[in-house]
Amino acid sequence: IPSSIGWDRLYGTDKHSDYPDEFPCMYLLHGFNGDYQQFNMMTNIALYAQLNKIAVVMPSGYNAAYTNMKYGPAFSDFLVYELPEFVGKMFPVSKKVEDTFIAGFSMGGYGALVNGIGHPERYGAAASIAGTLNVDARIEGKTNTIPSMVIAMYGDPPEIDRDTQDVFVMLTNAVKNGTPLPRLYCYSGTEDERGYPRYLMLKEHCEKIGLQDIIFEESSGVHDYKFADSYLNRIIKWMLNK
Repeated sequence: IPSSIGWDRLYGTDKHSDYPDEFPCMYLLHGFNGDYQQFNMMTNIALYAQLNKIAVVMPSGYNAAYTNMKYGPAFSDFLVYELPEFVGKMFPVSKKVEDTFIAGFSMGGYGALVNGIGHPERYGAAASIAGTLNVDARIEGKTNTIPSMVIAMYGDPPEIDRDTQDVFVMLTNAVKNGTPLPRLYCYSGTEDERGYPRYLMLKEHCEKIGLQDIIFEESSGVHDYKFADSYLNRIIKWMLNK
């Protein structure tokens, strides 16, 4: 939560009146093997929140890719419904859809898109940084997800719910049915052996289905939080239309 004068003198001369009664709010999702501390430890997210006057909520998603598990917690329901209800009661954040955003890195990038696309009534924008966007890769052992976690997430034998867990199918259905979508942003590093091929797959898929209302950007970078940090501030400004 950004702090008004008395706490932010290093950042300028803002007065109490310069701060909104209710802050826009971004839910920021960590990657595989991380937790709620990851962005605070590895990026300048606190500074970006202060400078842009935006609240940032960083939940722990364990390694469940922010979807409802077959045998385990319903992480998507927690993220989309339970957590915002708690945050809205505890902190001065806006409840307007246009002021509510979701973003993430790696596994969190997938989580941001799959929940943003699946719940356009909840989010004004969704952004993926180096997202591991192809859900099939988890079942095929092409991500770090261990076999027991795959079973916990998708069952035994594993079965993906394409309508709620496959970004590619969800976007195809949205275009086919004329379903409104949040503003979408996808960013990847060209040296990212994990995220970049899946970024290219999604870009090609969106071109194929005629989806133009999604921003794709790439630059030199690998799959780490230093790369994520390099674009966080830019993404926040895009979300806020700055």
